Amino acid sequence: MSLRKSIISLLFFSVLAVPSAGAHEGHIHPPSIGRSTHPYMQACIGPYLRVQSALAEGRLDKESAGELAKQAQAAAGQEGEATGRTMLEGMAAGAQVIASAANLEAARQGFGQVNKVMLPFFVIWTGHLTEHNLGLFYCADKEALQKRDKIDFSVGWMQKGKTPKSPYGALCPDLQVERGED
Repeated sequence: MSLRKSIISLLFFSVLAVPSAGAHEGHIHPPSIGRSTHPYMQACIGPYLRVQSALAEGRLDKESAGELAKQAQAAAGQEGEATGRTMLEGMAAGAQVIASAANLEAARQGFGQVNKVMLPFFVIWTGHLTEHNLGLFYCADKEALQKRDKIDFSVGWMQKGKTPKSPYGALCPDLQVERGED
């Protein structure tokens, strides 16, 4: 490995090792997941997308929500980083709400719980979005999106494709902006 690559790698990993201080509700708190957890996190993407698609079509997919809960809980059991474990446990809890939801409104609230803890990871580690060809969307106006530290992730989602397909129904305002678009 060249000296330049070694220095860049050292700087990159030293930045990852610095804990976030002062993060609070409504601010991006970048979760970090360990290498052993990565395959579990990858396994969460498929069921997540099936849940998102079903909610966007106005239906429940309790089976995929249960699978998401199972994968997230398995990942939490493997996770050594506190922020990653908290994210994965939150994903599992939200997915369980969806899996046991009696109606679309309850399922959408559970989906919001999943996104509230999951999306900050994907905002910070955008390579995962690229790897899975995902777009990141929010029910927010452009001004709110420019104030990146105040995005309400509980009304955001990931999906394949560039045309927003809101999983939140009437709860989502008409304006849906993909991250990075004007």
